[in-house]
Amino acid sequence: MPTKSVPGRKLRDLIILHGFYQPSLRELGNLLRLSSSTVKKYLRAFKTSSLSLTEIQRLSDPALQERLKPLRSDLQNYRHDKIRGLLPSVHQRLKECDSTLLQEWESYRERETHSYSYSQFAYLYSQWLLANGLQKPSRNRWKLILSPENLEILREWRSSSNKRKWERAVG
Repeated sequence: MPTKSVPGRKLRDLIILHGFYQPSLRELGNLLRLSSSTVKKYLRAFKTSSLSLTEIQRLSDPALQERLKPLRSDLQNYRHDKIRGLLPSVHQRLKECDSTLLQEWESYRERETHSYSYSQFAYLYSQWLLANGLQKPSRNRWKLILSPENLEILREWRSSSNKRKWERAVG
């Protein structure tokens, strides 16, 4: 689940304080109630942007948030792109085989050095299903092929008051 973005006002204060006073990341974080890693991310985003301190003051809060949105690391992009390419084949195997999502994740984890955890894998799969308008394949292991007359006999036995017939129909 993505974290909440830092409000534009805090971003502006962070950059201005860093530009004029040069406090440590920890001091900035304590002052603005942000973690030092968040401070570091946004300062890195500011340094890689082409914005100046005067431009920062002129931008609206939403515009500033958009311009200083921290970039995902290359590893995150690689993992996300890799799994996005694998999900159609995972879905196909779940539909065709007696495979489970857990088994598919285990084989994915064996193949990939930087793999997602099972919970994240399952979440990304469910999001992919929603985005593509698909449903998770049902896993009914016990498929019985019955003729219509046998099916009718089973229904009769089920509704019967005879205990032996009922046990056969249910069991």
